[in-house]
Amino acid sequence: MNPRLWSESHVKHWLHWAANEFSLSQHSSTVHDISQMKGKDIIALGREAFLSHTPAYMGDILWEHLEILQKDQLSKALFYIVVAFKAKV
Repeated sequence: MNPRLWSESHVKHWLHWAANEFSLSQHSSTVHDISQMKGKDIIALGREAFLSHTPAYMGDILWEHLEILQKDQLSKALFYIVVAFKAKV
């Protein structure tokens, strides 16, 4: 799912997953204000503002993962556009 479409519940789930996946669980309580946001609001923060809400290395890891998820969604969208275009030609 596109991170821009995430609800607050999706964001909480992602933060919980990332804390476990990247061994960040000891700092998971420090991102409380981010866990209260929707995906589109987190992305709208931009990297620097996002990092100001998280411990240094944790913010970097989370932001990079968020960018990967966004790029993956863009790649999928472009793929389907190309497939639809070829089907019409």
